[in-house]
Amino acid sequence: MRRVKLEEKSFRVSAHQSKSGTDPEPPLALPYLLPDEALLADCDVQPYQASGPGGQKRNRTRSAVRIVHRATGVTVVAAESRSQLDNRKTALRRLRERLALTVRDRSTLALRIRLPEVRRLLQASGPIRIREGNPLYPLMAGLALDALDVAEGRVAEAAGLLGCNTARLVAFLKRHTSLWQAANAIRARHGHPPLR
Repeated sequence: MRRVKLEEKSFRVSAHQSKSGTDPEPPLALPYLLPDEALLADCDVQPYQASGPGGQKRNRTRSAVRIVHRATGVTVVAAESRSQLDNRKTALRRLRERLALTVRDRSTLALRIRLPEVRRLLQASGPIRIREGNPLYPLMAGLALDALDVAEGRVAEAAGLLGCNTARLVAFLKRHTSLWQAANAIRARHGHPPLR
């Protein structure tokens, strides 16, 4: 088995430092890790009038929301609720999930693995259980896919980078259909057969 070593990149120290004063907070270069306001500043938000069932209220209001991330072109839509505010929140959650599946960043992988929230999830016993609606889901999904990309599609090496075993990583990927498909796309790009 070939070992992959993560190179630690130097990051600028932000104004906010950890309690020890030595480690900078992780950079928020990944769009799905940005605060809501910053992410929405990078997007076009388009309310529109949805069609379909819902009666007079739905047919007369512009409650549906489409969000387009300008840098990547990723587009998401939410029209389930009669409230534009609820649809906006749903669309923003979907945008974070979609960006986590499409945007790869190898440079901050080592730093993201050391985040306390990530360590707790990876070091717990049993499967990595996190639902798609959980705010940590985009972070974990992006982290798993970035590790798989760094390991050139080799699942055992990716699990080693994350500090968990292969079975836990495969179970996490398999639990989420879109994550499973993204993982298989990475494996295909590196010349490996799809996971089954």
